[in-house]
Amino acid sequence: MCTTWGRRKKRLYLLHVYRQRLDYPKLKRAVQQQAERFHPNNVLIEDKASGTQLIQDLIQDGMYGVTAYEPGGMDKIMRLNSVTSTIENRFVYLPEEAEWLECYLHELTTFPACKHDDQTDSTSQALDWAKQGMYRYPVYEYFLRRAIKNGWEIDPSLFDDELLTDGRPAVCPECHKGGPAQYGSNYHCNQCGHKWKDIRRWRQDPDIPRCTLDGELLVWDEGRRLWVDVVNGDTYEPATEEN
Repeated sequence: MCTTWGRRKKRLYLLHVYRQRLDYPKLKRAVQQQAERFHPNNVLIEDKASGTQLIQDLIQDGMYGVTAYEPGGMDKIMRLNSVTSTIENRFVYLPEEAEWLECYLHELTTFPACKHDDQTDSTSQALDWAKQGMYRYPVYEYFLRRAIKNGWEIDPSLFDDELLTDGRPAVCPECHKGGPAQYGSNYHCNQCGHKWKDIRRWRQDPDIPRCTLDGELLVWDEGRRLWVDVVNGDTYEPATEEN
């Protein structure tokens, strides 16, 4: 049983479901074939029973990204309950059509009363692991973050500044009208006169607010009222003070 997931910003996309009952040699080959097909950054395997041996054998064979998942003290029901907020908050996306989709949805929506629970278990493990932020950065992203932290000179072509926006036309954060004028890194609303910064120009404009979160550099997007990770475009709500 294998579910394959993609990640962009905070969103998780179910790309494929592979479901077969296999003996150990065929299971190992199937994992290798799925890895060759999708080229994942991480191959998450539950570290118990046959999974422990599978982890050791794949690492010995030199497979990239083999990652042990420790189930901890949660049973399958508790683990799924722990990630329902990720689903309810619309961070999980499924394809509109797939040959495995109907069976997958039936199992998840009837769990734990369903006959089989392997797809549900694989899903809850993947979402739990992703929620804990244990995924590995791609190599280029790792070194890009390291260069930022150390203040090294970086080739601008390594940045994908379009990740810093939501892809929509700029809208004034004050009057919510579109079509602002732009001069360099500055937007100017033709309706109300409000001015704000284009965060895609954060490297050229030191006046764009910055902060760090867990050591990673964020810049302030006034248009969306969000902090944005300069490397992958992840967004974060500003902190609020409670009296």
